[in-house]
This record gives sequence, C-alpha cells and structure tokens, in this order.
Amino acid sequence: MAAPSGIKIVRDLDGFPLEGIIGISSYVDRLEIVANTNTAYTVPDNGNYVILSATADFYMKSGGVATVPAGSITDGSSSILNPTARSVTPGQTLGFISTTACVITIEVFT
Repeated sequence: MAAPSGIKIVRDLDGFPLEGIIGISSYVDRLEIVANTNTAYTVPDNGNYVILSATADFYMKSGGVATVPAGSITDGSSSILNPTARSVTPGQTLGFISTTACVITIEVFT
C-alpha cells in the first residue's frame, strides 16, 4: 500500500504557482456509501489533508456520526454538505452519509 504523498504545487514555465492546481496523491481510498447509513473512515498515518469527491450529495461529520440534517441546526452540531479539501490529523475519524447510495473518493496528502 502506498503512503500518502505530499501536496505538490504545480508551477508554470516561469516558476509561478498555478493557483488551485496540485499534484495527484499516491494514496486514494474509496468508500461505498449505503443510503442513509453512516460510514466511518479513519485518516491513515501521515494523513494531514484530504480532498473528497463523490457521485452524489453527501454529509461529513468530524469525530462523530454523520447525519442528514432535518430542518435548521443552529448549535454548531450539523454535518457538512459536500466538503471538498480539509485539514485532518492521522487517526481522525470522519463520518459520511448520503440519502442515496454513492461512492466517495478520498485523496490523502501529507
């Protein structure tokens, strides 16, 4: 199994960074999400950043069970809808849920 790779900044021919473009990770996980069922994921050793992509809308909860919110939640406890790039720590648990069956890919970077 490959170890997570560092984030590589892509540069143009003059050496300037191309904003928003990074290299591809050598470590990618794939989760199959069953509709309306939380799926727990543990960030691997050396994982400091993740980039998430999915085939359907999904919610994520750090350190707990993700839920599909019903109505307004104003106490800071809601799950996040369709997060993209996030800073994480090795061993951190992320919960994922979707109202439909879907696939979530997780690129992990050091």
